[in-house]
Amino acid sequence: MTNAEWMLSVPGSEEQKATLLNCVGCHTLERIVRSTHDADEFTQVIWRMMGYAQVSQPIKPQRRMDPDWAGNPEQYRQQAEYLATINLSSVSKWEYPLKTLPRPTGKSTHAIITEYDLPRPTIEPHDVILDEHGTPWFTDFGEQYIGKLDPKTGKVTEYAVPELKPGYPVGLLDIEEDKAGDFWVGMMFQGALAKFDPKAEKFHVYNLQSEYNDNVAQLNMLGLRYDVDGKVWTDSAGHRDLYRLDIKTGTYERFEPMKHLPDKGPGRFTASIPIHTTMFTLRIS
Repeated sequence: MTNAEWMLSVPGSEEQKATLLNCVGCHTLERIVRSTHDADEFTQVIWRMMGYAQVSQPIKPQRRMDPDWAGNPEQYRQQAEYLATINLSSVSKWEYPLKTLPRPTGKSTHAIITEYDLPRPTIEPHDVILDEHGTPWFTDFGEQYIGKLDPKTGKVTEYAVPELKPGYPVGLLDIEEDKAGDFWVGMMFQGALAKFDPKAEKFHVYNLQSEYNDNVAQLNMLGLRYDVDGKVWTDSAGHRDLYRLDIKTGTYERFEPMKHLPDKGPGRFTASIPIHTTMFTLRIS
């Protein structure tokens, strides 16, 4: 069953079910409902999960470097008590009906899906874009690589992105192509943006300066209209800030649009950066 179907099936209020949305980015809800943890055990499990970076996966967990990010186990007591009511901690089988959504039929099934095997099970393709030749390029969300795929042969070519902060979580998020044909990537917990020249097969890395590059810095997204003013925009999901990079000097300016809003906890926002470097919009979640 899909996560949506599990959320339809399990009992609970909308508020209780909403807490499950923080779980499904890394694993399916089936892991929860098949578990046998009681509420006390779940406080420890949730606390441990919250200490992992988003780049984690079950076969390759990666701890955050901020020891205070996850708080303490008891703050998850209410959620833990709820999870213990929908799993197998006190029953031998689920006591709620399993609900499924309609499956495709007829013309909806007339599709061809081609899958390409990647070299390692730990590769997490995140963003995928096509260059002017129709070649797919992708970022590895859990490792320091960008890759390209030859759709005709299935060959995957990877390029290692420098690891700048040993011990910190690795992985990349956004990938964008600029007008010169170079690729830019957000290096997330490595605290930098990288530009890749596919002809020379070389990276140019733009580190956050030290006053911003702490154990929470996480540069994810890109706004690339630097052909207008020589500036690249990005966000730091860890601090809920925006940065503007001057590519000539390699320095970042910091903007704090969330500073005066009520604290909703770490990382509870997304930023949308348009092509005009004088404007941005925020969506609070």
